[in-house]
Amino acid sequence: MNRILFPCTPTTFLLFLVYMDFLAVLLALGLGFAWHQNPTAYTGEGDPITWLSFAHLLVISGLAGGVFYSRTDGSLDLAVWRQPAFVWLLIALGFLFLAVDEVAKIHESLDRFAHRLLQRPETALTDRLDDAILLGYGLSGMAVLYAYRSELISYRPVLPLVVCGFVLFLFMGLLDALVNRPDVFLFMGISQEGSASLGKWLGGVEEGLKILAEAAFLGAAYTCLFLTAEADCGRDRD
Repeated sequence: MNRILFPCTPTTFLLFLVYMDFLAVLLALGLGFAWHQNPTAYTGEGDPITWLSFAHLLVISGLAGGVFYSRTDGSLDLAVWRQPAFVWLLIALGFLFLAVDEVAKIHESLDRFAHRLLQRPETALTDRLDDAILLGYGLSGMAVLYAYRSELISYRPVLPLVVCGFVLFLFMGLLDALVNRPDVFLFMGISQEGSASLGKWLGGVEEGLKILAEAAFLGAAYTCLFLTAEADCGRDRD
């Protein structure tokens, strides 16, 4: 096994990744609160947590691309889309899009474009359109994995990580919709000031869930490439 490509086992990689991500999130939230009285001060567009998320998504894309390259022996013929291994290219392109979306905020731009196109003012419901788009991303990903389940059956060891990633992603989306506006907190009888404070802290939790969801997917992608390389080595020995 190539020690440069795989400096550690998937388990060690995942534990180290989760530890570092958890530390990064706690540091960002703690510094945001200590210096700005706002735990989300360093989780917005262009801030460190956004770039950490971007890096996660980009690496996942690269690892999935590596699995695709290995599974197709580097061949890119026109009929590749008919092969079960084509799912790895779809995963790679999907996470590449998510990486771009993370820094370019494409789904939020679509939200604003829809309001301008319909010439309707934002409401509590329509203002959460970007959250619905994020949910659509997740559902699309699940549909792709299910459609190509025959290819993925040999990667069953990563199923718990993938499920964990989707669950964390779902909770992140729900929290994002909850803190989008203070209307729900106000309806519950929480004061305007209390709603703003609670929204900031829950927004920090939301960012933490996003990073941990990405860590689960990144751990799964690393494991898949590791298993693919192991299988290739086994065939070479035979």
